Amino acid sequence: MLHSGLAAGMISLSVVFWSNGAFALERAALALSGSDCRLSHQDIIKNLERLDGVTRVEAETIPDHLLVDHDGLRRTGEELAGFVNGLAALQGRCRAAVMQSCITAEAGPGGTRPVPPGR
Repeated sequence: MLHSGLAAGMISLSVVFWSNGAFALERAALALSGSDCRLSHQDIIKNLERLDGVTRVEAETIPDHLLVDHDGLRRTGEELAGFVNGLAALQGRCRAAVMQSCITAEAGPGGTRPVPPGR
């Protein structure tokens, strides 16, 4: 009986620790502007994907933006923008800024969009 209680406790703890790590994943929306952004797009993505804590970079969803999934405990959106702005190959010809606005969800089944509460 004691062993089954101990095993259940250990499983519960591992689930708690695992779920805390899962909730650290964040998405930063970076707006790109400048004369060399389109030419340097693939290099920017490749360099971001190499960063520790970055799990995915999505570039085709919104024109002139990058959506960067990252570990929010290791990096912030501002740090990611600073990294892009500091890439030596760009030398200021492409700037990244963190977008603070909400990104609208895609249309759901039947072409409807989710309606925020209170509207």
